Amino acid sequence: MYLQSRRTAQGVELDLTGPWRITHLAALARELDAVALAGAAQVRIDARGISALDLAASLKLRDFLQRAATAGASIEFVGPAPDQLRLIDTALQGPAPVH
Repeated sequence: MYLQSRRTAQGVELDLTGPWRITHLAALARELDAVALAGAAQVRIDARGISALDLAASLKLRDFLQRAATAGASIEFVGPAPDQLRLIDTALQGPAPVH
């Protein structure tokens, strides 16, 4: 189990735990897909329990965050968001213009 999910008056709280690696993508996808976002105004994520987070698993997490945002939920991390998410967002913006 890589996450624990609970409903609150505001939405959903997730506690992420264990190793989030490419070798666990199928299980991560199942667990993230099982999180019910209907009617959630906020998704609050505590990622401090993740012992390892590679870029493949970060993409799965980013996909979940996009699904939550599309469902109308605001996203808040307890503590800083994982650096890997910022790296992915930076990479997806493309190269800086060369002058």
